[in-house]
Amino acid sequence: MKETPLCNHIAHLATLSTPRLLLTVAASRAVPGYHHGSLSGIHQVKLPLKIILWRSFALACLALAVVGIVLPVLPTVPFLIAAAWAGGKGWPRLERWLLDHPRHGPIILRWRDHRAVPRRAKILAVCMMFLSVSILTLSPAALWVKVAVPTLMLLVGIWLWSHPDS
Repeated sequence: MKETPLCNHIAHLATLSTPRLLLTVAASRAVPGYHHGSLSGIHQVKLPLKIILWRSFALACLALAVVGIVLPVLPTVPFLIAAAWAGGKGWPRLERWLLDHPRHGPIILRWRDHRAVPRRAKILAVCMMFLSVSILTLSPAALWVKVAVPTLMLLVGIWLWSHPDS
């Protein structure tokens, strides 16, 4: 059976969020020689559990990055970096797409090559952490939360500023 790009694309999309199963994808118009009711046009894909888990983690990180675009308290770039890392383990096309992204690709590459964080991102992160701690102190949260969260944010800030600027 001759495989067409559309058939491969359909099979690829079908494997993104399925458990370890033997997938049967019928692409009637994408596969030459396929006739309704015949098995000649069936394309079967079997992904190992390890690949499915890496892809699931990459998709979860990508989803959190998208949510981070809308919510200012959730960072976007760290989740994109994690998605590219997980994509490199089990989804090279996603990794390549993220690395080739015009806005976020260079940031991910600078992190990979030099563990560098843009100064603007550091300043923005510290400002958001300060704003979050200010709101937290005014909230009716428990005392242990009012101590633990700022302590964690302080540690993250120290870690962030210990990396070189890009």
